Amino acid sequence: MKLAGKYTASLALLLMLGIIKANAQRSNFFTENRKSFYGGFVGGANISTVNGDSYGGYHKVGFNAGGIVYVQFAEHFGTSVSLTYAQKGSRGAQLKYSMYVDSFMEKYYLDLNYVEVPVMLHYFQHPKLHVGVGAAYARLLSSSEELLTDQPVYINPDLYVFNKDEFSGLLQVAYQLGKNLFIDGRYQYSLKPVRDWDKIHVRVGYGAPGQYNGVFSFRLMYLIK
Repeated sequence: MKLAGKYTASLALLLMLGIIKANAQRSNFFTENRKSFYGGFVGGANISTVNGDSYGGYHKVGFNAGGIVYVQFAEHFGTSVSLTYAQKGSRGAQLKYSMYVDSFMEKYYLDLNYVEVPVMLHYFQHPKLHVGVGAAYARLLSSSEELLTDQPVYINPDLYVFNKDEFSGLLQVAYQLGKNLFIDGRYQYSLKPVRDWDKIHVRVGYGAPGQYNGVFSFRLMYLIK
């Protein structure tokens, strides 16, 4: 039964990939029956870090979803604006030694939740592929920060505050999978600190020049003509 289930799952996966490939071969969203405006939805994952903390690495996985509108003003050029909910932040783990508990794993949790408005310029380079560059404004909705170590550490959110506004730059690559379906990859980095150097707790980061969000996003995008 287990073997049959594996064959069934493999067959279903191959069939789905075949359907996507066939649809992609038959259709080109931005050239067939071209219009000026397209609306749709995006959803996927953010993989993020905060440069300026003591841990490094893209270990925080969060949600990214919202609505998007494309404006195609030439055969190879267009713009887009979207409104998304974006989870960013950091995760850290380090093996340390203490006179109290000997060796232990220190863990750091930082969650930053934003509503975000990216604006991008796109170049339709290939029948299925388009790339983009742009900028985004984000407003911080909430934040939480916790350090688990050998001794209690309280990070007062009223003292170690994050800036409410974030401005960032964006790079994008998107590829059409099906008639209306795209896979979208983006890299985003803060253009100014999301937390100033004098607001960083000494146990979780270093001072100048502040802290910056770095985010890789991988999303599915569904556009409607």
